[in-house]
Amino acid sequence: MSLSPAAVARAEVEQTVAPERALSRGEQARRFSRLFALLVALPLLAQVAFNWLVNPWGLYAPRLVAARVVDERYKKCALLRHVSPPPEQLVLGTSRVMRVEPSLVEARTGLHTFNAAIPGVIPADLLVLYRYATEEAHAPLKRVILGIDSLIFFGGEGNYRAIQNNTQLRRFLPEGDTLVGDVGGLTLLLSPAQTVDGLASIRHALGWARTQGERWRVFDPDGLQSRSYQDEAREQGRWNFAQIVDRQLKGRYLNPKTPNPKAFRDLETLLALLEERKTEAVVLITPVAPRVLSHWQETGFAERDRDIRARVAAIADRHGARFADFSEVESFGGDPAEFYDATHPTVVNTRRFIAALFPEPAC
Repeated sequence: MSLSPAAVARAEVEQTVAPERALSRGEQARRFSRLFALLVALPLLAQVAFNWLVNPWGLYAPRLVAARVVDERYKKCALLRHVSPPPEQLVLGTSRVMRVEPSLVEARTGLHTFNAAIPGVIPADLLVLYRYATEEAHAPLKRVILGIDSLIFFGGEGNYRAIQNNTQLRRFLPEGDTLVGDVGGLTLLLSPAQTVDGLASIRHALGWARTQGERWRVFDPDGLQSRSYQDEAREQGRWNFAQIVDRQLKGRYLNPKTPNPKAFRDLETLLALLEERKTEAVVLITPVAPRVLSHWQETGFAERDRDIRARVAAIADRHGARFADFSEVESFGGDPAEFYDATHPTVVNTRRFIAALFPEPAC
């Protein structure tokens, strides 16, 4: 007897779904779990592989494209781990001392030197980078040179967050400032920020248009930033110094309002630690262009700047640190024209204040 078309269709459907119906609830749950794990694991593994191979922060072995240095804390820590021999002298501070040449300081002091300066630091950055150099990289430091200025004692909440999110540095913050525990280096490979910078590194390598304001920094093994985008622009006559300074004088950076209540505490913690470990400390107030000092006279910040420098000098004296105030170019025989902008001295001026700090080469 022949079956109707509807009966034939129903039988085919039953044959198709019958094997699924035969699965137990446990088997179905296990199948779903395996599928879910696969869907979650594959993107994570792909992200780990991408971050490792592209290596946008210069932390791992592959060097397929130029590293995109955005947060110099990662890069300077990586360089500190691998520099050989380990440094006996450390330059710490703001971007104003990033162009201080370790080879020059070493020639004048006889101490193997590393430049660990990074842009936009506050005293907490100096503290954690010093502790990383000695407690993680095991650098046998005999001297630390701190290049600072009055502006690092304002603002800085973003710095604390950046340090707290840095698995290499967060444990070196003063007790009570660390919000999260150190969960290991795997978090860096899973970092979405590193993935974004990896994509930027690929765009940069391919010559595609870059985001306006994007900066690509390259560091030598001793931590020196031997070249910057300002050098190229100056050499090509594209660096309008007066116009750049005018713009900076109107900005928030040179007109600070909100003091950092923990900044002096962090500086004193660092100097007390250096004193305890019998490590020589040199506190250097870095220079600004003369127009900045005139601007501060007009705005009234000059008096506050003097008060901060006097307070820093007192803290240095309390802990046996050498203090040198080179805030004015005349104090070290500097050239008023040798600035990239309102606050960053060129190599010419950095060499002059290093010569003033250490007048005679070591014998």
